[in-house]
Amino acid sequence: MKSIKYILAALSFAALFASCDNKLDVTNPNLQTSADFWKTESEIAEGVTAIYNRLILDGTYMRTLPLLEDVRGDDVHSESPWTIYPLTGNFTVQADYDVLQWPWRDLYQLIAKANLVFYNAPNVTFTSSDYKNRLLGQAYYLRALAYYQLMENYQVVPLVLTKPLDQKDYYPATATRAQIFAAIESDLLNAQSMLPKTYESVTGADKGQKGRATWGAATGLLGKLYMIEQKWSDAATQLKAIIDSKQYSLVANYGDNFTMLNENNSESLFEVQFITGTGTTENWLGDPTSAWKQASCQDYCYGMSAFGAWEDFHPTKWLYNEFKKERCKDGKLDPRLYWTIVSYEKEYDTYPTTDGRSNTIFGIQPYSTNKIDSTNTKIYIAKYTYARLSGHTSEGDGSRDNSGINYRIMRYAEILLLYAEALNEINGPTSDVYSYIQEVRTRANLPDLATTQPNLSQAQMRDQIAHERALELGIESVRFFDIMRWGWLSDATKLAAVRSHDSEFNTWVVGHEYLPVPQLELDDNPNLTGNSAN
Repeated sequence: MKSIKYILAALSFAALFASCDNKLDVTNPNLQTSADFWKTESEIAEGVTAIYNRLILDGTYMRTLPLLEDVRGDDVHSESPWTIYPLTGNFTVQADYDVLQWPWRDLYQLIAKANLVFYNAPNVTFTSSDYKNRLLGQAYYLRALAYYQLMENYQVVPLVLTKPLDQKDYYPATATRAQIFAAIESDLLNAQSMLPKTYESVTGADKGQKGRATWGAATGLLGKLYMIEQKWSDAATQLKAIIDSKQYSLVANYGDNFTMLNENNSESLFEVQFITGTGTTENWLGDPTSAWKQASCQDYCYGMSAFGAWEDFHPTKWLYNEFKKERCKDGKLDPRLYWTIVSYEKEYDTYPTTDGRSNTIFGIQPYSTNKIDSTNTKIYIAKYTYARLSGHTSEGDGSRDNSGINYRIMRYAEILLLYAEALNEINGPTSDVYSYIQEVRTRANLPDLATTQPNLSQAQMRDQIAHERALELGIESVRFFDIMRWGWLSDATKLAAVRSHDSEFNTWVVGHEYLPVPQLELDDNPNLTGNSAN
C-alpha cells in the first residue's frame, strides 16, 4: 500500500502561499490564503505533504534529475535526438540550456516549502510532540536531500534556510562547499533524532503510512555524506547503525527493487512514490494540479522505441561486459544482468521456467522473432522499464508519464557496500570487509570472494568494491558520483579507464563534471556566482 501516494493525489491542488501584503480591496471568499492557513496540525501536515509533492515533478524524480545523473556515468550513454542528454553525457552542455534549470527550480521549490513548515509549525499547538517531531523530521530530511542533490550536481549553490521576509532575501549569495555540507549534516542530524524507524507503531494521522522518510533514510544519507567528505569513521558509525538496527534486509529477488510489484520493501531506505490511475494530465512544467497523473516518465526515456518509448539512453558495453566477468555458483549468468540490461542471451532460452529469466519481453521474443536488432549490436536498459514485467505489451502501457514504478533513492545493498568501503579505508581489507561485500554477492549467487580472491591489498579492494558497486547499483544515478568521490577524474590511469568504458568522457575537461549553474538563475540573481562548469 503506497499510502503517501494517495495523500499526494488528494492534496496536490492545495494552495500553500508565502505571506504577502494584500494589495486588493476585494477578497475572494473561496480563495485560501496564508492568512487563514497554517493554523492547525493538520495544515502543517498538508504542508509537509506538499514538500513530497516536489519529488514527483519533471525537474526532479519524475524524469529529468535521474537522467542527467545517469548519463554522466560510464554505465550509460545517450543517442537521443534531444541534445540535452548527449551534451550532458559528454560534458559540453551550456548554461543557457533551459532543461538545466528544471532540477534547480524544483529542488528550490521543495526547499521553500520545507522552510514554510519550519516557519509556521512553532505557532501551532500539537496534540502530540512526537507527531510534531515526525513532521519536522520529514521536512529536515527532504530539505537535506534537496541540498545534497543541488551540491552533487551544481557544485556550489545558495543556502536558503529560512522563509524570505524581505526583498533582499530573494537574492541569496552562493554558499561555500563547506557551508553546504554543514547545512546538510545539520538537517540530517535533526531528521535522525526526530524520525521513527517505522510508521507501523506510531500514534497519529501518519500511522501505518508507507513512503514517508524514516530514521533509516536520514541515517543512510548522512553516512553517504560522510563518505563524500572521506570521514571514514563517521561514515562507518552511521552505516553500521543501520546494519545493527535489523530494520533492513536484502530482498530475495533483486528485480523487486525496480518494479511496482514489491515496493517499499525491506531493502528500501527511501523511495519516491509514483502511482498510475490518479489523473489525466502529465506531470510536466507548471504548478501541480489535481488532474496530474502522479506517475513517472522514466520508463519512456530508458525504454525501447520498438515498444513505444523514446530510447534516449543505453547501457554501455563496458557495463554489460562487467557482468560477464564472473559466473554464479551454478554456472549461470549474474541475475542482476537480466534486471539491469535487456540483451539477447542464448542461454536464457535454456533456463527453467522457475528461474524467471527468458528472452521474452512484452510477450514476444526479442531479436530472433521481433527483429529488434538481429545483429545484437545494441543493448537496452531494463531497470525502471516495463520490459521485464509480464502482462505489459508496451512501455507505460502505451502512455508516457504513466509508470507507477517507484524510484529508489537508497537501498540496503548500498549501505552494505558503503560500510565495506569505509572499513577498507580505515583498516584495509579485513575479514569484515569481505563479509559485508559477500552479503550482496550471495544474493546474486556469486562465489565467496574470500575464496576466489583472498589477500587483496587495500588498493585492489578499492577496485573490487568499484566493480561490485557497478554491478549492484548500475543505472541508479550512483556511478558518476562514485567516480567523482573516488577522484578518478584527476587520476590519469583511472581517467583513461573511464574513457575506455564510455567515449563520452573523451570531451570531459576539468570542472565540467558539474552541471553549469543555469543562466536563467545567473541573470535573475546578481548575488549568484557560476561554478567550474560555467
